[in-house]
Amino acid sequence: MGKNRNEFDNLDILLSKYIYEKNENKMLLILGLPGIGKSTLITWITAHFKNFIDNILVYQFVSDLKYIEWNNTSKDYDILDEIFKSLNLTYSILEKK
Repeated sequence: MGKNRNEFDNLDILLSKYIYEKNENKMLLILGLPGIGKSTLITWITAHFKNFIDNILVYQFVSDLKYIEWNNTSKDYDILDEIFKSLNLTYSILEKK
């Protein structure tokens, strides 16, 4: 969750804090190897946060992001801007989603 590197063993508490405290302009990017449970996690989130279902957008876009430099930590490289550019999205489209 952002720059938070603490470990949590209760996903419900972690996501509740994230969703309720950061009620606007939030994005959760879920990455992982095939079979690790990304789709299961998304299903769990949508089932447990039904009050926010209209604000949850799910994109399956692995192939669209093949040119993203995931390990680029340069100050000049904004990975979120690169993701948006690759998907032809804007911040305004995702406003309050």
